[in-house]
Amino acid sequence: AAARLLTMTTSPAEFPEDGPYHMNGPVTVSTQGVVAEPGADLVLSDLALTNSLFQISSGRLSVSNSFYTTNAVFSLASARIIVPGSGWTGSCSLGGSGTIEGSMFLTGLEVRPANGTNDLRLNGNLELTRTNSTLLVRLSQESSLISSAHLVVQGRVNVRGNFRLSADLRLNELMLSTNPIVVLESDQPLTGEFENARSGALLTSVDGSFQYRLFYGETNPHGANKLVLSHIGTPFDQWRFARFSLEQLQDPAISAPFADPDGNGFNNVADFVLAH
Repeated sequence: AAARLLTMTTSPAEFPEDGPYHMNGPVTVSTQGVVAEPGADLVLSDLALTNSLFQISSGRLSVSNSFYTTNAVFSLASARIIVPGSGWTGSCSLGGSGTIEGSMFLTGLEVRPANGTNDLRLNGNLELTRTNSTLLVRLSQESSLISSAHLVVQGRVNVRGNFRLSADLRLNELMLSTNPIVVLESDQPLTGEFENARSGALLTSVDGSFQYRLFYGETNPHGANKLVLSHIGTPFDQWRFARFSLEQLQDPAISAPFADPDGNGFNNVADFVLAH
């Protein structure tokens, strides 16, 4: 039989006496959260997580009645999560690889690369439609490559509220990245609009250290069914991209910070400062 309820907060998990609980395989519950190792099978009727970590690898979590999380961090590795018909509600952070079966009706969603993987699938609808809803995307950098989680949705995606981008990038080493990064794609056109970020707008990261362009919906040149990041770089990089051709950007004698391609006695950094 399925468990009646598993409640996780920053304190240890609570297991009501009227169980029973169905937890097969290596499952560890601590004050930090739940760790389900390969082969684990967790079947619950209700799940409530607050400020907790749920880590599951090559296993299954199935919830039949109520699935609610607040600031819960899910780290998946080839895992499967089965959501009740009422959907997954609240807010959460997702990273890694795995499949979610069912719809998500969230006030907050963070997607991030984890464990060197970024392949998440949602077989259901994704709704972020409240005015206070937030989609937060985190980027990571390995060598000169920038990576993001990749969420594929087999269902409707409807957005509202705010979009945020955060990353720990080595900007002193970063030349403007114009390669598009597909964060989210659906089998249907994305609908709705972020109140702080229209498609195609030049936006600034959460910490203000870099800028980027966000494309989504019917005006997205990469496809109406995708949410895409592009033109990631510092304000100086954005200025260089607007000033020089792609060929010139590859020539340090023209586009390097201290180059003076127009011979006016001011290098590119000085020209950028004077222009702003």
